Amino acid sequence: MKQKNYIFVLVLMAIFILSAGVSYGLQYYLSCDSDLDAYGYGVDFMGSTEAVQVSNGGWTDITGVKVRCIVYENGVKDTDTSASDTTPPYKAILNGSCSSTRYSNVWKMTVTHYGKEGNSTYYEPSISYNLTDSN
Repeated sequence: MKQKNYIFVLVLMAIFILSAGVSYGLQYYLSCDSDLDAYGYGVDFMGSTEAVQVSNGGWTDITGVKVRCIVYENGVKDTDTSASDTTPPYKAILNGSCSSTRYSNVWKMTVTHYGKEGNSTYYEPSISYNLTDSN
């Protein structure tokens, strides 16, 4: 009977140690989304960045996310705005629109997604890309 109790305690300890190791080793990746929708006399835009927990991501100890959208109308900068989130579950969402005096325009948006780790006061860029739309 003593041996069964000893094995039971060893199994419980192994489960505890393995589960603690798994939760401690979690990492994150940044899930990014964006949209640009042109219409007569304007455009709607959206950008979002979210930290998603995984077992083998590129980010550890994440403490914030940020998304930045720069919108250009016919090659001229119209709007430069951003949103950030430093509270779990770390999801920054940015929605906006721009208007124009012209009905037909070519719109371009540069979207940059950022993450912040540990005690850093700076956001590190993760990915940046352009979207275009016209009406």
